[in-house]
Formats: sequence, structure tokens, C-alpha cells
Amino acid sequence: MISTAHLQRLITGLTLLAILIAAIFLGGWYLRGLILVASMLALYEFYAMFWPGTRRICTKALGLAFGAAIIAAQPFSPMWIPLLLCLIFLIFGTRFLLAYGSGDTGANLANTAFLLLGLVYIPCNLQSAMLLSPVEQCLVVGAAIATDAGGYYAGSAFGNKTILPFFGPKVWPSVSPKKSWAGSLGGLALCVLLFCAIGLASANFAWPAPALPLWAWAVLGVLMNLAAQFGDFFESALKRSRDIKDSGSLLPGHGGLLDRIDSILFALPLYLLLRSLAELAGIAGPAGT
Repeated sequence: MISTAHLQRLITGLTLLAILIAAIFLGGWYLRGLILVASMLALYEFYAMFWPGTRRICTKALGLAFGAAIIAAQPFSPMWIPLLLCLIFLIFGTRFLLAYGSGDTGANLANTAFLLLGLVYIPCNLQSAMLLSPVEQCLVVGAAIATDAGGYYAGSAFGNKTILPFFGPKVWPSVSPKKSWAGSLGGLALCVLLFCAIGLASANFAWPAPALPLWAWAVLGVLMNLAAQFGDFFESALKRSRDIKDSGSLLPGHGGLLDRIDSILFALPLYLLLRSLAELAGIAGPAGT
């Protein structure tokens, strides 16, 4: 019997997945528009962790404006993104300098660090999905979904059992008290199985990279799973450091949008890194081809 909470979680997840798949295959400004909306919502949740309510509302608004500018600038020139990050550092670095130089010993450069971290963590990461082909975008999303689904169901079934010698039932209780070894290994297994299945079927699909041996697909599945799990751990640590349970309440059964995309925010840059290394080694064409 499916509980109401689980059903709510399932409906929300499937709805988000349908919207995402439609945007990926429509591509262009449809996908960019979805990335823009997701970036703004997740970035607001991130900033609200450090400045809740109306605290530093002008700083948050400026951060959101720069986040939107990063998404909008990507198709015109990749140089705009580092330039925008440098510009916002220049603005807030100068602001700190003037405040401290005028005798305000309470002036805090950490606020600038939070602002820049949010921009790199969310819009800079998400906009890079536009550099990949639709198939590759689905691959990254699939890694995050497999990690989450495998972890959720394996953790629900075996989470309180010690399944590894010399380890307790939980992976990293100081960071994520509910994350079990059973869930972690379940997510790993499902992610590797997904990538191996894609590898076996890749001969029948248009794929932007040469055929890889099955062991390479398995290794890629392991690496993407680890990135997705670390993305989840990172956001868990972030929330615990701010003494909050969820990044928001936008998504029924899931919490905030940042809670839903945290795995993608680590898996996406890792995939791009691996893709770039493959291009340098001459074993893959440019990303997105």
C-alpha cells in the first residue's frame, strides 16, 4: 500500500520529469527558459538560507539579476559568464572596501562569498547543460534519478540494517543522518545498471560519442553516481550548517527545488569535465554534437 506522502512525492517527481523531458527535446529557448526559472527559484532558496525573510533583500535581488544574466548571456559568448562573475565581485568587493575604509569594522566580505557561491553553484552549473546534446542531458538527469530512486527504495527497505562489515548502518550521520549504506549502494547499483543498459543499447541510437566498452560505461556510471551522491551530501551539509530541514516548500513531498536538483548540480560539471578530457584525448567529438 503506497502511503499518501510517497504518492505525493511520486506525482511531483513524475510531473517534474515530464516537464524536463519536454524542455530537453524542444531544446533552444524552451530549455533555456526552464533553466532560467529553475535557477531563479533554487538561487532564491540558496540565498534565503543565509539571509532569511527580508534580510539583505537588495543583495538577493542583485544576485538573482546576475543569475538571470548568466543564463541569458550563455548563447552569445562564453566570455560573458566569467566577466559577469568578475563584475559582481568588483561591485561587492569595492562595497566592502568602502565600508571597512570608512570605519565600519563590522563589514563582512563573507556576504560577497555567499553571493558568488550561489551564482557558481546554481546558474553557472545549470547553464552548462546547454553545451550538451539532448541525449547527454538525459544521461546526466538519468544518473541523478537512478541515484535518488535506488537510494530511496533500498534505504526504505534495508536502511536500518548494517550490511557492510566494520561500518554502521549510516554513511555520514553528521552530514545526512538518514542516508544509509543500503541506500547509497542501492543508488550506485541502479545507476551502474542504467549506464550499462545504455552502453549495450547505444549501437541502436544516435550518440555524440564513439562506442565505449561495457566496462567504461560501468565506470562512468560509478563516477556519475558518486558525483550525484556528493551533490546530495553537500546540500545536506549546507542545510545542517544553517539548521534547516529543507531548502524550501515549493515541491510537495520533496521540499524545495534545490533539494530536488542538488544531485544534478554535481553530476553535470563532472560529466562536462569527463567529456572535455575525452575531447582532448581525441576519443570524442565536441560536446553537444
